Amino acid sequence: MISQIEFVRMVSVQSETIDRYIRESKIIPDLEVPMSGNRTFKYFKEDTINKYVKEFGWQLILPSNMKAFRKTRLYKSCR
Repeated sequence: MISQIEFVRMVSVQSETIDRYIRESKIIPDLEVPMSGNRTFKYFKEDTINKYVKEFGWQLILPSNMKAFRKTRLYKSCR
């Protein structure tokens, strides 16, 4: 299982987007582990992440394209 934090690191979107999509039920975790208070840890299967990447048109960040992706993101933020 892949945690929500790892999910965010694997895709080309901000953590706020993932949080909002979960709140709006556009993204459904495969497993939620209750913690203290109202907090839960959310986990996803790799197949689930791949499904959302395809559904929302996101780019999957892999070790093979990570350097190029980071460089592109840095260039865009400097404009």
